[in-house]
Amino acid sequence: MNNKLTEEKIAKLDKLYIRKYSEDVNNFMKLYFKGSNIVNECLRNQNGIQNSELKKKYGINSEQFKDMMEK
Repeated sequence: MNNKLTEEKIAKLDKLYIRKYSEDVNNFMKLYFKGSNIVNECLRNQNGIQNSELKKKYGINSEQFKDMMEK
């Protein structure tokens, strides 16, 4: 088995990582600019809005939001 990474493979991985990172940053910025509603709704999501409603409204659920905040 050949474990060597070619320049082409490295470039492909870089592209995938950059795209994923950009998506995360874009999603976070969209949430940030929607104001504090997303923060309030996601962080106090015990008996309030369900995750499916958050997902529909913001494109992210409370667990994903908390994960993004911890990074």
